[in-house]
Amino acid sequence: MSDRLSMRLQNLTGYAQKHPLGYRILGYVLATGILFTLCATALQLNLDYRRELRSLEHQAELIQSSYLETLAKSLWDLDRAQVELQLKGIRSLPDVGHLQLSYQDRLGAFTPKTNESNLPSHQLERKAFELVHLSASGERYPLGQLEVFFDIQAIDQRVWKNGLNTLLSQTLLVMLIVLVIVVIFYRLITRHLEAMADYSHQIGAGRLDHPLELDRIAPQQPDELDQLASALNEMRQAIRHDRQQRDQEQQALRYNRDKLQTMVERRTRSLQQAKEAAEQANNAKSQFLSTMSHEIRTPMNGMLGMIQLLEKNNLGSDQNDQVKVLHEACDALLETFDHVLQYGQLVEGAYVAEETHFSLEALLNSLITLMGPGAEQKQLALNLQIDPGINDDCLGAAGALRQILTNLLSNAIKFTDSGSVSLAAAQLSGDDNSQWLRLTVKDTGIGIDPSLQSLIFDRFTQADDSITRRFGGSGLGLTICKELAAALNGRIGLDSDLGEGSRFWLELPLRIEPAPQQIAPPPQPANRKEILLVEDMRINQQVVLGLLDHHGHRVTVVENGPDAVDIAMQQRFDLILMDMHLPGISGLEVSRKITAEPDSVNQHTPIAALTANVRPDDVHRYPEVGIHHVIAKPVKEQQLLDFIAQSAPASLVTTTKSATTTAPTSTVTESTPLVDHSVLDIHRKLLGDKKLAALMESFCEVYQELWPALLKSLEDQDPVDCAELAHKLAGACDTLGFIRASRLLRQLEVEAEDGELPVNGQPDIELVDALKDSMMEAISRCRR
Repeated sequence: MSDRLSMRLQNLTGYAQKHPLGYRILGYVLATGILFTLCATALQLNLDYRRELRSLEHQAELIQSSYLETLAKSLWDLDRAQVELQLKGIRSLPDVGHLQLSYQDRLGAFTPKTNESNLPSHQLERKAFELVHLSASGERYPLGQLEVFFDIQAIDQRVWKNGLNTLLSQTLLVMLIVLVIVVIFYRLITRHLEAMADYSHQIGAGRLDHPLELDRIAPQQPDELDQLASALNEMRQAIRHDRQQRDQEQQALRYNRDKLQTMVERRTRSLQQAKEAAEQANNAKSQFLSTMSHEIRTPMNGMLGMIQLLEKNNLGSDQNDQVKVLHEACDALLETFDHVLQYGQLVEGAYVAEETHFSLEALLNSLITLMGPGAEQKQLALNLQIDPGINDDCLGAAGALRQILTNLLSNAIKFTDSGSVSLAAAQLSGDDNSQWLRLTVKDTGIGIDPSLQSLIFDRFTQADDSITRRFGGSGLGLTICKELAAALNGRIGLDSDLGEGSRFWLELPLRIEPAPQQIAPPPQPANRKEILLVEDMRINQQVVLGLLDHHGHRVTVVENGPDAVDIAMQQRFDLILMDMHLPGISGLEVSRKITAEPDSVNQHTPIAALTANVRPDDVHRYPEVGIHHVIAKPVKEQQLLDFIAQSAPASLVTTTKSATTTAPTSTVTESTPLVDHSVLDIHRKLLGDKKLAALMESFCEVYQELWPALLKSLEDQDPVDCAELAHKLAGACDTLGFIRASRLLRQLEVEAEDGELPVNGQPDIELVDALKDSMMEAISRCRR
């Protein structure tokens, strides 16, 4: 029995879950029916109670009309039996609970005996009636008082009993009606709505093969359910059609994608082949220019040398004229070749304008002095005008500015047969930090036709063929001036009329900055030093050895930390040059071992750190291990000599400050040059061309060894190897003055040390691409 009841309860709970709409309708109808039942029952209770009260009034009226007169007569006649009979009749009324008769006659009090034990303890309603006897003469004689007590609780119980019966009967009726309504609603509406909901889920799941059919007898007229079922079937057809159309479009898209991918791959192969062909052509051009530079300059230098020797011999006048013509022809040919080479550098972007401090007035005066003999030879007046408002202390590319003005002045003198040539400098705008200048070269020469002025700055272009035949030239001079002006963030132009001379102008910005005070170099050491160089990069070893080769010091080279510790424990050195990034064990740890051992013969030997990391976070650890000097890479000769010349350990603050000022900045901009030519000039001056070529060869070997490993560490997300390889490669770039590549490598090293390598195995594409371009240019420069 209990199992069956629990199963029915579970079915009822399951019905609420399976048919939520029917369940809610059942609840709404049931609640509404019960509410109406309660209201009807309450109304019925009120009506019954009022009816009972009216019945109570009717009983009081009955007592007053039917019993009081006979009871008063019986009392007057002193008929006790009749009085008790009448009182019993009154007590037999339905709701009378108790009677109390009070009577007094002429002979004394007379009170019939009543049963006081029957007096109820609950609520009673008292009705009092006066007993009066009417004599035959019509006189009224008060005889006493009859008190009737009605039982109110009995009335309430009767009313509540009737109300409860009414409530139960109506509730059963309402539940029966609700059940019937729910069954009818389920049969006609709910089950069909559930079927539509299930069909909607099937549509959502993609099952569109069968239409919706309602399980019911078709009505004579379509109703709302038929309309809804028809709408669902139409939606199924629309979705099916859209899916078919989408499949067709996807198929067409896949076809077009595959076709486009094939075209892209074919185009990519074509572009790759064109790129490789262009690179090969560019390399061939560069190789050609390099070869021609060597192959032509060598015999040209020999020819010029022989011509100069011939000019010193005693030749006849005709022979002197012939040798002079030959000399001038060689100079013109050499000038043309120099223009071609320089234009190639400008077009390839290999030219880097070196900024230096210079005096603008001194530069212009030197140009006038240089061009003076040519102007005097043609009896031309050569004038210079400088605006007094121009600041003379400038910082900029003095060499490029000198070359532009030299070319303009040379052309002005060449194309002017009489009159004058003037150079004027004026300030267009300026402040305390910079100034815009306009430099103008004006002549009274042949002038230029206005129709040809737009072509005058094109390569291999002159005003007309007669100019080439008459004055010669390659047609590259003004083109080079235009490229140099663009490299200086300036612009160049001209104003000219045919036969009235020309005015070429150059506008460019120059920073205002006084030249720093030149400090006399310290005296060179007179005694020979025993120096230990701990450096793992062969190219850096060659540089340090080359820089110290002319000073008579004996240098012992080791390539790793353990060998450095072993030799430092056995042999006494005057100085130690320690690279901070060594394979296996760092230079910091090697220095600690050398200075911490009490038995070490080099415990108090001055140690200088060879490093490009001169940040305070790195340098502040050096004194703890006995390092009191920092030599920033790339290593300069003067830094080495300063360290060697110091007999006692210098202050770390002074050395660090000096190193910081010479260390390259880590910021890379578009204006950052590829090569620091001053470093190459120093190497060439100190080491010679042969050793410099060997350094270039060593750099190429280092690149081939480290560059693939660096890219592999980026792909493997290995910050330790990445930082170490970037540091080594940056040191090699610093040594040869490849500034741009070095700064990009330093930036990558810092990111690796800070743990900021990109995630998901994808390297920083922008940084790596810039680094690849810079390294390719550096390698190309080395091989040339």
